[in-house]
Amino acid sequence: MSQQSGRLCSLITLLENKPYASLEALQAGMEKRDYRYSIRTLQRDIQYLRYSLDIEVTWDATHKGYIIVQDNSPGLQAFLRFREAWEDSDLIIGKLAQHPELRRFIEFNTQSHRPAPGLLDTLLLAFQEKKMLEVYYQRFQTDKPTVIRLLPGLLKEYHQRWYLIGLREGKKGPTVLGVERIKSISLLGRKTRLPNPEDIKEEFASAIGVTLIPENPEEIILNIEPITARYLETQPLHVSQTLIEKNKDFVILKLQVIINPELIQEILKWGSKIKVISPPELLDTIRKEVELLHKAYSSAP
Repeated sequence: MSQQSGRLCSLITLLENKPYASLEALQAGMEKRDYRYSIRTLQRDIQYLRYSLDIEVTWDATHKGYIIVQDNSPGLQAFLRFREAWEDSDLIIGKLAQHPELRRFIEFNTQSHRPAPGLLDTLLLAFQEKKMLEVYYQRFQTDKPTVIRLLPGLLKEYHQRWYLIGLREGKKGPTVLGVERIKSISLLGRKTRLPNPEDIKEEFASAIGVTLIPENPEEIILNIEPITARYLETQPLHVSQTLIEKNKDFVILKLQVIINPELIQEILKWGSKIKVISPPELLDTIRKEVELLHKAYSSAP
């Protein structure tokens, strides 16, 4: 992690632990964390949180101190997730440095899908310079890459993969490209007007994953086995997840989402632990998938 990223992580932690702290108190708190910098640098960091990371840090005249306004900080949760990942990595690396023998007790995921070196940097440059992209893209279904011209609108992470979402020449609606399947990329022409990322986020707000179906979201009612429901309390299927009923035998959850492949995959991966109550079309789809699965295994040698 860069020095700036570590400093910002520490500053947010301090603001969370000491709300309504003055600049002087924040500076003193940061110095205890071994960051020695001026009040002016501290002010610049607060401005950076506001205007670059969408984390609203404001002065409260009543309490005479700074505070994070959670309801007006759309970037806070993403940054907190980044901070947690950094803290976990920092802890593990520090322990391994002190006790190398611990390495055999830790297994890292070696199957992660990372884009080619420099690709994410180029994509971010396209957003920064507001340029159209020419992308050589290798679909899973084809043997050769195709050329796609795209106005980039959003980089979205889902299940440890990055996806580029934008508007393609001659196509209606957003196009979604898996970043690790991009073979090469180049910026085209002069600055142009890019799609509004907030509009794209809104379009995908009712979707699990990155498959957008041009249909209205539906009320999905699920019957969940109690232990599975405990897991889903800590990692919801979707932000719309709502508890309807809970007892010792089952839990009823409601989602308000479109029916897309990712929703179906999420339900199927739990097997008999999750049962669809409604709508009927989703129940029918899951039933057909289960029948195909049963047929595949029944005919297997």
